[in-house]
Amino acid sequence: MTYFPDPVDQLWNHEMVGILGYLNGVGVDIGCGRRTPVPWAITLDKDHPDADLKGDGAVLPFESGSLDWVLSCHSLEHFEDVVGVLTEWTRVLKPLGFLCLIHPDRRGVPLKGSPHADPDHKGEYWHDELAEIALLVPSLHLISKNPIGLILDDGRPWSFRMIFRKQGGNHAESR
Repeated sequence: MTYFPDPVDQLWNHEMVGILGYLNGVGVDIGCGRRTPVPWAITLDKDHPDADLKGDGAVLPFESGSLDWVLSCHSLEHFEDVVGVLTEWTRVLKPLGFLCLIHPDRRGVPLKGSPHADPDHKGEYWHDELAEIALLVPSLHLISKNPIGLILDDGRPWSFRMIFRKQGGNHAESR
């Protein structure tokens, strides 16, 4: 397993910089592939042989309220039921735990049905659209959304980052 920084993928390194501070304690990296940003992550991937757990991440094998953080880097777009998946990921978070999402910017990727589109992508969003969807998840509070600033050579935006916090405990702390 490769940890941050990845000597091969500078785009991934750039995406990870803004989330490293949220990955303290026990957490899961959903759809990790061959790498994860921190060595203490529990890795989950449906295909990679080095992942700690096998699965797609729609249903997590953790007790409710047992994790400090959940990371999804370029995996949420592979699910049809985004609200259901976000609800599941929130379920396993402790109160005040963090959900860190890195998602491709739909303005920069080939859309479904077009040439070169990823046939596994089910949902295509940009940060404002995904923020609206996340409002449907009880107890999930958006604390940060921003484009990462990665622009492809042809001028298209690559991805965006969103950080959510599960409400709970002292409500004033969750803001």
